[in-house]
Amino acid sequence: MTLRRFFALAVVSSGVISACLMARPAPAFAGSADTTFNVNATVAGSCTISATDVNLGTYDPGSALNGTGTITYQCTPGLSPSIALDGGSNSSGNPSGREMSGSSGFLSYNIYQDDSDTVLWGDGTDGSTVSATADGNQDTATTYVTVPSGQSSAAAGSYTDTVTATINW
Repeated sequence: MTLRRFFALAVVSSGVISACLMARPAPAFAGSADTTFNVNATVAGSCTISATDVNLGTYDPGSALNGTGTITYQCTPGLSPSIALDGGSNSSGNPSGREMSGSSGFLSYNIYQDDSDTVLWGDGTDGSTVSATADGNQDTATTYVTVPSGQSSAAAGSYTDTVTATINW
């Protein structure tokens, strides 16, 4: 056999073998099975809160002094939050007896949920809390602060108090 004939026979043989291999049927499956699985996540409930200071200005004992502040909060949807205000740092924890302290005494004031000064904003045990919205958006609540008239014994000077706002859910 000549070398040329050997190579021709080898090329033809490899083509026939390749064609046979490609014509083989795909393997058949004996059966199949399915399953399902869950994908889970938990959204943690939370809220944030901040507040602006309330600068009331100059008090004249002959008339009440009023001012407003803003409490800004944001809560995860699905919660039932409420905002409580404590009695401040000078009132022994009693929201209905809030006082600002000065260099020689105290000046009584209070914080209300409405501008008519009818609903005391307190901690839930003394005065009511404010129900807050839980929609995932940043929301606000207004504080209405009133220093009642008639505090003629208050000495001249600056008065201050620190109130803690708490959001519960």
